[in-house]
Amino acid sequence: MKHEISDISVVVPTKNEEKIIEKNLRKIHNYLKKCNSVRKFEILVCDFSTDSTPAKAQNISKELREVRYTCHGTPAS
Repeated sequence: MKHEISDISVVVPTKNEEKIIEKNLRKIHNYLKKCNSVRKFEILVCDFSTDSTPAKAQNISKELREVRYTCHGTPAS
């Protein structure tokens, strides 16, 4: 029996992940692109950073249309 998930959202919470954010977003994106059970997806980056994570996440969201960036004013603890 084949199961198909029509839509999926992946939430990626971040706090000061400038060294790994681009690599990890690409890995998630590539996996979902290859996954036969997923037809449509989005990757939501929920950011609480004080480093360059926001700039890197915004840049990759321009390249990969499924990546969405959102910033929250209060840092996570």
